[in-house]
Amino acid sequence: MNLTTAAHHALVQAAQPAAALLTFALPAMVVLLWTVVMYTAGRRCARPAWRRQVPLALLAGLLAGTAAWLLLPPGPTPGLAEFGYALPPERLVQGAVAVGLVAAAFAWPLLVLRHGLPTSRAGLAT
Repeated sequence: MNLTTAAHHALVQAAQPAAALLTFALPAMVVLLWTVVMYTAGRRCARPAWRRQVPLALLAGLLAGTAAWLLLPPGPTPGLAEFGYALPPERLVQGAVAVGLVAAAFAWPLLVLRHGLPTSRAGLAT
């Protein structure tokens, strides 16, 4: 085993715990943040405000998904080029759709908070 192969194996071994952490922790943090935003918007805004913001949230998701599809690299990056790995086109589309869905899911309650009607629970008339 030469020095570059040994360095590569050490790098792969060091990256495994970080990848495992990101596999669980990042989605869990996103879901937790989304839950907090949804709860806050649900407590502060009346029901009609939610329906009015759906088209804008879908537009935000479409724009984010399109931007992700255009910005995701279609081939190997310089660091991955030596491994001969390239993303299949289906994975690029799946990633762009996922980005669009997450953007729409976050945009909806944020738009409701920004443009929504206050609820009577907050002491304000609807």
